[in-house]
Amino acid sequence: MEKASTAPERGTRPRNRRALILAAAADLFAQRGYPKVSMTDVAKAVSVQPSALYRHFPGKGELLREAVAANLQPVVESVIQAPDGDLDQLVLSLGRALLEHRGNGVLWERESRHLPPAVRFDIASGAKFAISSKLQSGTAALPAAEADLRAWAMFAVMVSVSWHPNRLSKADEETHLATLARTVIDMPLPPIKESDHRAGAALSVPRSRREALLAAAIRQFATSGFDAVSLDDIGADVGIAGPGIYRHFSNKAEMLAAALYRATEVRWMDLSRALSEASDSSAALQRILSSHISFALSCPEFLQLAVSERQHVPERDLQNLLEAQNDYVADVASLVQDAYPGTDQEVVRVRVKAALHVISSVVRTPFLRDIRGIQDILEDLAWGIMVPAADQGATS
Repeated sequence: MEKASTAPERGTRPRNRRALILAAAADLFAQRGYPKVSMTDVAKAVSVQPSALYRHFPGKGELLREAVAANLQPVVESVIQAPDGDLDQLVLSLGRALLEHRGNGVLWERESRHLPPAVRFDIASGAKFAISSKLQSGTAALPAAEADLRAWAMFAVMVSVSWHPNRLSKADEETHLATLARTVIDMPLPPIKESDHRAGAALSVPRSRREALLAAAIRQFATSGFDAVSLDDIGADVGIAGPGIYRHFSNKAEMLAAALYRATEVRWMDLSRALSEASDSSAALQRILSSHISFALSCPEFLQLAVSERQHVPERDLQNLLEAQNDYVADVASLVQDAYPGTDQEVVRVRVKAALHVISSVVRTPFLRDIRGIQDILEDLAWGIMVPAADQGATS
């Protein structure tokens, strides 16, 4: 994440001290994670005593709230300032703002989970609702539900570069992201009908104690965050006391790693099955997308863990998980190139990463996840993002 300014010398009183504090806090939160940053760390970064921070912010939670809001504000302004109905200008302004502040995507999408849910939704979703408002204006105004879905997808395409660096030049990156954003805006979709939410049947917990503990851990980590959950909380959820927990897991990090490895293996099994059963690369891609989205919709907690909690696993596990993720992207990108040759390998990777990030963003947003027919809609969106425009008709 980019730093706004060099820390002032200790003892000086810069007129923009509040802005310097917010920039330093945002940088530290994104690099280390909110729980691992203290007010003393932030004070040191701007060369002041911790007491000076409290003149501006009553606590670390308020500092996080304002840091996230301040870092999103240029992006929101880029959307608001685009003329109503001018989608080309909207895409251009938003793309440039997000690329300029690309390092902040981790702050917006990961660290904002430490804010109270209502505050988090209002701040982190502000830019997306601003985009939605623009899509609902002008001569080609969209219905609200459709505008919301396309806005979330458009934002996810562009912010995907925060999570997944690439080797494209700045100009090429801007061009390709703009193309993908217009694809999301323009591609035909079925009518968007709101909530298809149905309460599931009340199922008992798994009989295996290990599986019961793992299921409880996944649910609690995704809902409350890794740091807010104790082993006792997890055990109490399934009626297992301390010693019974340690027979299966040594600590919370081992539980989290087990959950993330499981999600990774599910995706690899689905990919392997698609390759063995499909008639060609295009058919295999369709199968992979379908199974990937189906798993995400049925187990959205895994996506939440991958975005906001993965940094809590041991370093060796983290590196293994990241390597597996990169390998998965590479294999899917290879299939795209096999099915539709002629596209630059790095461009295809950018497309694949953007498509997967759209799936993640929509699935992690309950009111979008519950749209009727969202499985098919996400398949259409992801396919449109992954496959070069000239080959869009070759989907059967």
